[in-house]
Amino acid sequence: MGLLNRKTAVVTPTAAGLGAVVRALKPPYQLNDLLIIILNQLSEWIPAEGYYAYTADTDDGVLSLKATRASSGIATIGPNYAGLVLGSGIRAMPLEIPALADPWAFQIDTEGLLDVGFGPKAAIRIAVDPKIRITEASKLQIQEWLRDLVPLVDLVLAAESRSQSHGTQRVLPALYRSRQDLLLQIPHLMGLLAGLGTGVVKSADGYLALWNGGEPPEYPWSLGLGLELAERLPPVELYQAARNYRLAVWEGESLPDVVQNMGFHTLLAIPLDGSDGAAGILGLVAAEPVASSPSLIGALRFLAESLANSLHSQGASRTMARNYLQALFTASALLDEADPYNKNHHDQVASLSARLAMKAGWPEQRVRVVQTAGRLHDVGMVAVALDLTREKGNLAEKAREVIQQHPVVGSELLSGLPEPVLPSAVGRAVREHHERFDGLGYPDGLKGEELSPEGRIVACAEQFVARISHRSYRQGLSVGRALHDVERLAGHQLDPEVVSWLIRLYADAGVRPQAPA
Repeated sequence: MGLLNRKTAVVTPTAAGLGAVVRALKPPYQLNDLLIIILNQLSEWIPAEGYYAYTADTDDGVLSLKATRASSGIATIGPNYAGLVLGSGIRAMPLEIPALADPWAFQIDTEGLLDVGFGPKAAIRIAVDPKIRITEASKLQIQEWLRDLVPLVDLVLAAESRSQSHGTQRVLPALYRSRQDLLLQIPHLMGLLAGLGTGVVKSADGYLALWNGGEPPEYPWSLGLGLELAERLPPVELYQAARNYRLAVWEGESLPDVVQNMGFHTLLAIPLDGSDGAAGILGLVAAEPVASSPSLIGALRFLAESLANSLHSQGASRTMARNYLQALFTASALLDEADPYNKNHHDQVASLSARLAMKAGWPEQRVRVVQTAGRLHDVGMVAVALDLTREKGNLAEKAREVIQQHPVVGSELLSGLPEPVLPSAVGRAVREHHERFDGLGYPDGLKGEELSPEGRIVACAEQFVARISHRSYRQGLSVGRALHDVERLAGHQLDPEVVSWLIRLYADAGVRPQAPA
């Protein structure tokens, strides 16, 4: 649907409380997820083709693209730009923009780009109709809504920055994914404390400390005077004082002197107990009394239990990994839907890969591995310039270089998932599916036995499926003709043994290679 076919009047924002944003934010509470929620809400108020969220990781005055949303087509991030893939082409957006001169800007340029600032480290860019009508009242309501979100965005940015700068060593190494889940739940708690529509407190400082056995505590997250608080009120000491409670609260006369002397009125502590001696404490302080209520205490206790569960087991991390994997399967399906000439491409490659593995006598578990690799072999295309795949004829050299990155990107998207969720052989096959048996392929120039059997199968399956599929510049070949073409690639581009499995597979169905007339 083109911009000119959409309504150009902005809907007056309704009261979408910040509490609703927090409730919509699910574990592991990452910045991208928060930005997507913000873009989704803006899409209900401002009709547009594409929505792009930029934030700053540093103080160098540069905002980087972190999330996209499309009203139609597919929003994608490529190596040099972000694009909104539409039937008529692609609308490019830069991956970096300078920070807005006015951090609360609300301005439209002549090409229909609406820049909306919310603080010095975040901005939204929206591709709108240049003639869109935005009333002053709507503008002010949107700005006010975004202004209230700034503390939450800052918290998530701080949590991710702290996590990345401290690395993964020594702190609960066996539970890193669960630890990351735990870490990124903190902004949710901070959001509750900051009120988000309830006005509980105006601000809070604090820290998270984790340790294994007798090792010294590490601090993967802190806010404001959090580290100074940790120096004055050591985490192990705070843990010992709070360990008999799911949520410990000190205020007024019961508040430790060191906390009072720092100017705080309330101290909250959530003790965390893991396995094999792992433990931790989340300590938060507020400069004003916390308006206690059954709902607030209930929410804090629920989060305390959630944090402890994340520290205690890897169950949550596997659930997260499976959800992530399912998202990649969905992305592969969207790739097929975006291009009418690629309809069912991934499913066809997956099915043929599995049939070839069965023809070779592989066990069921290994067949499933190669089938999964077939379904995901082009998932890296989600993160490269999708419009280039629609060019007719030969691609320009620069465009070809961009396309040739997708096996690497795909394998990186799959890396790090637990082996029970996704065997590492899947990621390897995805990386290798454009290698050649003679070593002249990409991205690594591997050849012969250097290539995994799974990668060789997916490569053969994709070559065959590509030949029988229709393209914008040619009709699909017959099965017999495609078999003939693939057979000629044996020993050069493709593994001759895998090609023999393909020939035998179709021979069993009465179809043999057929040379062109």
